[in-house]
Amino acid sequence: MTFAPLPTHPRVTDPDWQARYKAFGPLISALRRRDFVTDITFDGDTEAITAELPDGSYLRIDTGDEIGDLPDDIDAAIAWRTIRDSGDNPTVRDTVYDSTPDGPDFLNGALLSPLLVAIDTYLGARGIALLTVTDVHPVVVTVTTIHDHGPAAYEIRKAFPIASREAARYAWAVAQSLPAGFTQQHLSPDWPRYVLADRDRTRVVQATLAELAYSSKATHGPCVCRFTHPQTREEEDQLGQQIADGIKIGDAHGVYLASLRLFTAPQCPARTANARG
Repeated sequence: MTFAPLPTHPRVTDPDWQARYKAFGPLISALRRRDFVTDITFDGDTEAITAELPDGSYLRIDTGDEIGDLPDDIDAAIAWRTIRDSGDNPTVRDTVYDSTPDGPDFLNGALLSPLLVAIDTYLGARGIALLTVTDVHPVVVTVTTIHDHGPAAYEIRKAFPIASREAARYAWAVAQSLPAGFTQQHLSPDWPRYVLADRDRTRVVQATLAELAYSSKATHGPCVCRFTHPQTREEEDQLGQQIADGIKIGDAHGVYLASLRLFTAPQCPARTANARG
């Protein structure tokens, strides 16, 4: 899978810019998979994610608050607003998506899946972009388990060819089957998300785009492992760097955990589907 290149401005070497870019990695990576050069831009005191489109226009994505800023981290977002704009053509200005409290998509809140589907639908209908991802939008139902102590576990329970109420009903059935109490429910019709707490662990059950799952090829090789491990070349490289850094500073515990993740489940279908070429 290829990604659009990074922007060419000097800020790409700035650690602060790099940290902000990484903080919104799931959304930025999805946009770059669509071959859009994606940036974190600043306009005075405001900040936004921008994605360049082939026709010279661009998407501006923010959280839709009064100053149109971005939170500290993607997990802190409560809504998304996407506007297509153009610096050269003042007649081009469309609201593509708006899940703010006053927007038509408010039931989706900060979920990324409906945001990306709306972007794909808008651009595809207007022939603006030849998307490099499928327009069918396969969906997976996932369970993430976060322990108070120890590593998180990630599991893809089932794949579906498209977003559907069937997938949503399955996510609800999975959530109900877990021995835990609900602490949060995001009842988007096609993209439900449930958070459950059980003593020292929290579980998150959700229906999400397969491309947003840890395995970008989840429908071809779903991961059912309970110990999270790398499923892409990028994740393997990151773990390798963590191991090297840990050795340098003498972090034996960190080296052990990173090595355990790196070498866990070498025959997992998701790993073999995304094997190094």
